[in-house]
Amino acid sequence: MSSDNIYPEIYLSIDNCFASKRWTEPEEWMNIIRQLGLHYVEASADTECDPLYAPQSYREDWIKKAQEASLNTGVNISQMYSGHGTYATLGLGHTDAKVRRHMMEQWLKVMCKQAGSFGSYLGFFCHAFSQTVLQDRILYEEMLN
Repeated sequence: MSSDNIYPEIYLSIDNCFASKRWTEPEEWMNIIRQLGLHYVEASADTECDPLYAPQSYREDWIKKAQEASLNTGVNISQMYSGHGTYATLGLGHTDAKVRRHMMEQWLKVMCKQAGSFGSYLGFFCHAFSQTVLQDRILYEEMLN
């Protein structure tokens, strides 16, 4: 190994939540990112691809548009993440198992598949435990398990 290969390559990325509600088409926000001289983006579900808000047919179109925009701009989606919609809920930490199951099946697994469409990772807020759970050691341990 040569000495110039001992350091990792590091790439600067930006998340696209600046674009939510403003530049909703992938080509729009990818062009802005490219103009900044960046090549990698963390795509937020807030940019109109959240499974809890957008129907599957729309999200399929969004993925195709994002893949095309990536080819056109040279901006790669290196990661997807949950955005603020799920951040505002208890989500996977909900006290009701039905809600946790819904979040797992209808949101987390879907987001994983969407991220996989770009060969990228998924990051998401770990969600939260309610104050009732946090104040009850036994209930907290049950929720952790």
